[in-house]
Amino acid sequence: MTLDDIRAALTAPAQTLPVDALRGAVRQADVLAPEIYAVAAKFCGGRFLLPRDANLLFFGLHALAAARHADLYPCLLDLIRVDDDLDLLFHDHASTSLAQLMLSVWDGDADALFHKLEHADLSETGRWALFDVVSKLTFDGQIPRDRTEAFLTRFEAERLAENDAIVWGAWEDAVSRLGFVNLEPALGRLWAARPDEYHHPQDAEEQLDRLHRAATDPADPAPFIADDIVAIDDPVAALSWLTRQWEIRAQLDRERAGRLATSATTGLSTRSGLTPDELDWLGGLALSRHAGPEALGPEELDGFL
Repeated sequence: MTLDDIRAALTAPAQTLPVDALRGAVRQADVLAPEIYAVAAKFCGGRFLLPRDANLLFFGLHALAAARHADLYPCLLDLIRVDDDLDLLFHDHASTSLAQLMLSVWDGDADALFHKLEHADLSETGRWALFDVVSKLTFDGQIPRDRTEAFLTRFEAERLAENDAIVWGAWEDAVSRLGFVNLEPALGRLWAARPDEYHHPQDAEEQLDRLHRAATDPADPAPFIADDIVAIDDPVAALSWLTRQWEIRAQLDRERAGRLATSATTGLSTRSGLTPDELDWLGGLALSRHAGPEALGPEELDGFL
């Protein structure tokens, strides 16, 4: 593929992975990187991206990660500070995707990771991703186990997040994946302190089971593989989850279209020809910082029209 072909495929509306373009982008990483980083800077600066730019950023980040592009890590450190729009950009896969991207290009500075987890102004999604990064690097032996265990112990003892913060789920995952059985009492204290909607007995049983299995076989990578907490070598393989998501979405759209065909009620999508992805973008725009608190969402706009 030519460079123009790669750009066109990465920015086009897609319901299938641009396989050739993704692998071509890895080979052309140095050429494409300035464009991808420019879009990332707009996004981190609060710009709500047009779909073509969002696609370039999403696919481009994965290509740069597979290419181990040297400037990607600072870009990711900016991304994990973004509060809004990350789930829309990453197709509701933000924390896992960010962890994969960061693992691919980590700069080797463990001190900075722990400092950011404790002190940096991160989004909840970004903080979750960093916990996953720390736990995988610890499993791989790039961060000493005793250092990570000490940090996790202090995180709970000093309550370095509010009781209702979602990041405690990432803390639990780190404890269980690494088999830190000494922290089992800390898990119990956390569950006792957390609001009921954040804690269910069945979840506790599953975490304890994972904890003890990991402690029995601490060299087993299965907990990380199962949760896709791995570095990116091939962007196509790394994005296989998106193909499955699109297949499910297409099936739901077909079922919805069948119901609408037999109903007297038609919605905005059928009258205007907007695709589900376009409706998602319109809804995201209505909720973004650009729109303001009085903006109409798609359903309200449909009623107004």
